[in-house]
Amino acid sequence: MVKLFLRRLLLFLLIPLPLLYGLQYVIDTGLGRSHHIYYEEWNDLFRSRINADVLVCGSSRAVNDISPAVLDTILHVNSYNIGMDGTHPPLQFDRLQLYLQHNKAPDVLVQVLDLTSFTENSGMDNSLQFLPYLDDTSVWRLTAKYTDHFTFADRYVPMIKYSNQLPLMAEGIRSFFGRGTASLHVKGYYGRDARWDGSFERYVARLQHPISIRVASRPLQALWAQLHYCREKNIKVILVFPPVYHAFLDHCTNYTFILQTVAQCAARDGAVFLDYSQHEMAYSKDNFYNSQHLNRSGAEVFSRVLAHDILLHNGH
Repeated sequence: MVKLFLRRLLLFLLIPLPLLYGLQYVIDTGLGRSHHIYYEEWNDLFRSRINADVLVCGSSRAVNDISPAVLDTILHVNSYNIGMDGTHPPLQFDRLQLYLQHNKAPDVLVQVLDLTSFTENSGMDNSLQFLPYLDDTSVWRLTAKYTDHFTFADRYVPMIKYSNQLPLMAEGIRSFFGRGTASLHVKGYYGRDARWDGSFERYVARLQHPISIRVASRPLQALWAQLHYCREKNIKVILVFPPVYHAFLDHCTNYTFILQTVAQCAARDGAVFLDYSQHEMAYSKDNFYNSQHLNRSGAEVFSRVLAHDILLHNGH
């Protein structure tokens, strides 16, 4: 910790302050235009480019499992996926509220959940995604709530926040000059062209006994708050549990309790709960690249199933 502080202090002392401010401006501006996986959806959000009729929210199972292009074709709407890898309901709710500051409210919110949605997590999961936007008061207040929050120096001392982040600095500079990374996402969706990777079998071989996933109060309360918030804004919410490879559920002793908890949340605030844990897709490895995530072909099949169920429940 002391060594890191000294390196940052040395960087600050050796380089003239105007140059540091200029360099940070270039990097912030470049990342604000970037198609990097951390920033593309944030940039669309802050620039009011989304304005979706159907908005998909969640963690990696939203990002990888639901294709807006398929939803658009079947529902005849503008949809967008603002899922974030590895995130939990409090941060997903924060992202939704930031979205609504800059974009129109969707008619339908598709909130994707999984078995780990309600595990305790007090961090931001990936704080790097917020670096270019720390000057935004709403972002600053949002990040201050988490244990891995930024410091005063990160916000106000030029280039401190990018210490030891050379790849992001390079991406920011390249993007500033129009040479940044190519987009991997389509309206927030990242389809994986991958076959079953065998990680599930390795996981089972190491597993000494079935797991029980603890449901913590903070993420559950965040979901309740989001459902109430959406009801007040006349946003219809559809809670979705996408397929997981069926054999995984054999090793989780309380998965039915978690699904029942989700169903109770939906009933409490008038949301719809679509549970695909027993869908026929869950019984074929051809649809997955690991036990938790659909591959591209599986995701596009599932997106069609989901779109027709949204039609059934919402009358689009």
